[in-house]
Amino acid sequence: LNTELSPKCFDSCSERSKGGQGSSNSYPISSNYDDEYMSTDPTINPLSYDWNTIYVKYCDGGMFLADRNEPVQADDNSMIYYRGR
Repeated sequence: LNTELSPKCFDSCSERSKGGQGSSNSYPISSNYDDEYMSTDPTINPLSYDWNTIYVKYCDGGMFLADRNEPVQADDNSMIYYRGR
């Protein structure tokens, strides 16, 4: 793992891992996204009210690219897991 190119990467990843942009721990078990542009009501969303939709929440900061078996230790000693397949 080359941290010379971006020495602050692990600091920012560690910070991000503690909130909603880096962890799914605070996510509800289920959500209702039937609103605005994903609405199934033709009066609210006349273009795509009858389309199939899926919402993929982005939270890992890695663009779903990592697939490490072992966690990485950040400068603050927290362990960061990169499993965004």
